[in-house]
Amino acid sequence: MAFFHHPAFQSLVLPVLLAAAGVGALRGMLGAAGVRWAPAAAVLALLLALAVLPGFEWPTRSAAQKLPWIILAAWLLALGLESLHAGRWVHALAGSALWLGAGWWLQAAAASAAPRSLVVGAAGIAVLIALMLSTWRPHDAGRAGASARPASFGISTGGGAAGAAMLAVVALGLAGLAVGAGSLLLAQLAVMLAAVTAGLGLWLWPRPRVGFGPVVAMPLGIAWLVIAQATLQLTTLSPAVLGVLALAFAAAPLLARVSLPGRRAWVEPCLVAALAALPAALAIAWQVAAGPGADTPGAADSDDPYYEPRRR
Repeated sequence: MAFFHHPAFQSLVLPVLLAAAGVGALRGMLGAAGVRWAPAAAVLALLLALAVLPGFEWPTRSAAQKLPWIILAAWLLALGLESLHAGRWVHALAGSALWLGAGWWLQAAAASAAPRSLVVGAAGIAVLIALMLSTWRPHDAGRAGASARPASFGISTGGGAAGAAMLAVVALGLAGLAVGAGSLLLAQLAVMLAAVTAGLGLWLWPRPRVGFGPVVAMPLGIAWLVIAQATLQLTTLSPAVLGVLALAFAAAPLLARVSLPGRRAWVEPCLVAALAALPAALAIAWQVAAGPGADTPGAADSDDPYYEPRRR
């Protein structure tokens, strides 16, 4: 039974299995409508994984314990908007409002932090917009395998697999930064996000059987943002390094406007992942060169269960 408590199982194996199985089950039960709704199971898989670590605790006593509640709120908001057939820009606007509120809840009230909070908030909105530009939701739920570019979305093809590939790579990059900054807990949470995105990706590539729509992109995007902000708050990670990593979110929107050789639904996600990996690798290399900064306040925070304070 020790295997089920191992960090590798909790953060990698369990989320992938839950996401792949959940999306597949909903796709089968809902039929044609599953193209639109089944991806929401990937967010549920993330919530179930978060129930194991760090768990749903109320009242919350740490920043890490707030993350599952924020992601749950984002998931419920996305489901409500999807039921109203809201467009991706409505999802982006509502998600941005939720992100700003979540950032305020995570950020300790301090006047000196106000300018940085404004920058982080604006950057988070830009990230959500980039993800919305990478989503795909068919007019007719039965057109899951269609490779044509949908008129209402006009940007992503191949069921939005490129957007999912981009998010998975950037989540892994965030995990690498969290490890370099000294927080294994936050790294594990970022790997969970990458894992559920990969589990969903099994249904998006090489042949799209569901769509990477706003119902999943918005809550998973907010999940990345809150883990990133927690890493900024609880470690010595430089905002500049995180900014370099965030440039990877431009990969899918940029390549969507480029003519690609071969079958686009197959090629585009691979090229997007490779392009997103460049700023991710650069950010991790920068963080490794800078070091964890253990002598700086916040380098290792008591919110992290892996942190053991030195006894004098």
